[in-house]
Amino acid sequence: MWIALIGFFVPIFWGVAGFILFNLREGLLSRIFWGLVYFTCPFWSLPADLIFTILTPFLNAALYGGLALLFFYVRNAAGGAPLTKP
Repeated sequence: MWIALIGFFVPIFWGVAGFILFNLREGLLSRIFWGLVYFTCPFWSLPADLIFTILTPFLNAALYGGLALLFFYVRNAAGGAPLTKP
């Protein structure tokens, strides 16, 4: 649950950081910044329509939550720690 919540706020964080760093010169720091944005929020590359702007946090939350469930499922199938406490 909390991983999906983090996934929801990642594009919001990058959006605010993008506004703060708007005047950043094109260079290494700029490439690193946008590389991190596209790596941690792949839905950022969708068209800049209003609907995609609103959907991006939800899509990212679904991605993070789905990856977390997959990770826990694989870990449990391999004999790892259970998801719930006894």
